[in-house]
Amino acid sequence: MSPIEIARRESQGEETKKKGKKKTAVPPFPSPLELLFAVPPLALAVWYLGWVAPDLVPLPEGAKVPFPAATGFLEQLCDWCGANQSLLVAFAVIVFATGLFIRYFIPRYFYFLSIVVFLFVGFVWYSISAPVDRLIHDVEENIPKRKL
Repeated sequence: MSPIEIARRESQGEETKKKGKKKTAVPPFPSPLELLFAVPPLALAVWYLGWVAPDLVPLPEGAKVPFPAATGFLEQLCDWCGANQSLLVAFAVIVFATGLFIRYFIPRYFYFLSIVVFLFVGFVWYSISAPVDRLIHDVEENIPKRKL
């Protein structure tokens, strides 16, 4: 091997090392896909916790709840959210706006946020709305049907 070929191989090795270490910059604003993932779960959480769930609490006597201790806490949370709807909306806006800055440290912040919010709203629904729906369904089944 000639010295020229050795020099070429060394320079190619350095170029591949430099290419492998490239860091991608985080854009200043979230992409439309990130917004699509982040905004609907937050809007769903605000709507459900602020307007739907407060009408369902306190749960009726005899409702079988899956997690009694958590349901007690969630009833209080739903009462507070129903009484302070403007603070709930402000909290959701702050969580979203904070993501604009945290994205530089946690690039997939909005994806994590949407997953966590969906899981939380699903848990609240399962603990609050599902027992009420089951109770209403049982009551409707036991009502005698009238023949006209």
